[in-house]
Amino acid sequence: MGITVLRCDDRLIHGQCIVKVLNDYKIDYIILVDAFTASNPVMSNIYKMSVPPNVHLDVASAQSAIALIEQAEESSERTLVLVKDPIIALELQKNRAAKGFEYRADEQSKGNEKGYLLFLSAG
Repeated sequence: MGITVLRCDDRLIHGQCIVKVLNDYKIDYIILVDAFTASNPVMSNIYKMSVPPNVHLDVASAQSAIALIEQAEESSERTLVLVKDPIIALELQKNRAAKGFEYRADEQSKGNEKGYLLFLSAG
């Protein structure tokens, strides 16, 4: 399956993400890309405890995430790449870790007062 969704949301993992996104896209694996969270073991563990037991979560900096994303593209798991900042999404795309992505707002993100977007895989 590879990368199913790349989501940009400054809240990272929260109720909407867990209830709606994981279920709608049948996500098995999350790559959370955030330098602060990756360097903070307490925050990293909090996020790992917040996902359902059947979903694997890796927390990485943008640079470390490139290898994880490349591995996920070859995997049979349905993967969510979760970033806090659109600049990180652009950095991943420039490094070709997010190759094949079509950048557009998803129907689920329309009308969201905070303006968060879902970026969906073209494949």
